[in-house]
Amino acid sequence: MLISNVYFYKSVDIDILIVTLISGFLTTPRGLLFYVLQGTNQIIGYVKMMMLEKIIFIIALIASFILGFRSFEYIILSDLIGKLVSLIGTLYICRDVV
Repeated sequence: MLISNVYFYKSVDIDILIVTLISGFLTTPRGLLFYVLQGTNQIIGYVKMMMLEKIIFIIALIASFILGFRSFEYIILSDLIGKLVSLIGTLYICRDVV
């Protein structure tokens, strides 16, 4: 009981829950499509989308630091942007399956 009071005592930030849900909605279908790409021996498409996600994350992260945004929210936003672009690209590659 004490542990639940420590974690949830007037400190539940709804923004954290929303970002977690968005991340889950982006990561789950992307992961499934990554497994489809691996299972159908389209490793090149899988690797391209993984690299695209990481490159977009790094570019957005560097851009936010250059522009002076030093808060962790911008790091999370950069990660979500990379995952979204990766999901869209993976949907395009797997358009025959989806």
